[in-house]
Amino acid sequence: MKGLRTILLLTLPVVSTLPTMAQEEEEVAPVIIQVDPEQSRDLVAYPSEAPATPFVAAVLARTTNRFIGTATIHYTRVYHGTTTNWTVKYVSTADSMVLISHSDEPLPTVRTTAILIDRTTKSEVYHHIALPDSTLKHWTRSLPISPYGELFLRDSLGSGTRELLGRSCVKRVHEGNMFKRTAWSDPAIPSLYMDLLSARGSWDAIDHIVVGHALISADDAMPMLVEFAYGTEDRYTMRILDIQPGIVAPEAFAIAKDSWK
Repeated sequence: MKGLRTILLLTLPVVSTLPTMAQEEEEVAPVIIQVDPEQSRDLVAYPSEAPATPFVAAVLARTTNRFIGTATIHYTRVYHGTTTNWTVKYVSTADSMVLISHSDEPLPTVRTTAILIDRTTKSEVYHHIALPDSTLKHWTRSLPISPYGELFLRDSLGSGTRELLGRSCVKRVHEGNMFKRTAWSDPAIPSLYMDLLSARGSWDAIDHIVVGHALISADDAMPMLVEFAYGTEDRYTMRILDIQPGIVAPEAFAIAKDSWK
């Protein structure tokens, strides 16, 4: 999607050949982030030199999660007439989070995966189902990941409220030349997305699952429904299907093949 300064490399030999023109234009050294070692996929990201806003700086300085509980999140993307759906099950304690994402795309896909994030070890473990024997593979990345570009599209409060899952939600709107977004958020629940950003430092290498750069506002309220459009060719919808603040069972952090059932 236009505006996101990341490049997915499909073969390892290409990784050593970094885009010289982009380096000269940005004057920022790129960062290589491993996305999927089994498929030789890496991400070239260009960290931002712009200082974080006071709100984002405060979020990045947090040491524990503010949302503790469970949530089920459904995403839909319509890209040039092709529709992709995926669901993310999210579980969080004060120090750890797990995201189990299941896409309707055929395997292998980077959207059918699980990510276990641990604030105490400053790491995340990425799990996926490997073909052809459907074994469970995993690898570990260190945190934080340097952020690229703008972490959020700027928006503002709109008028009116809307009830979603029995909760009164406020409206936020972004209307730019390229992007349009309408979000309905519950200010009574802390945003799990702010916890993800705080623990990881970036949307990189997770944006294909949570679409944080496009969908999420720089706000502490929990987004319950977000609709985003890049012209008429690329549209996203994110909807919270269920959300339950409260203490979670430790076994929710054990990843197995049955986790996707």
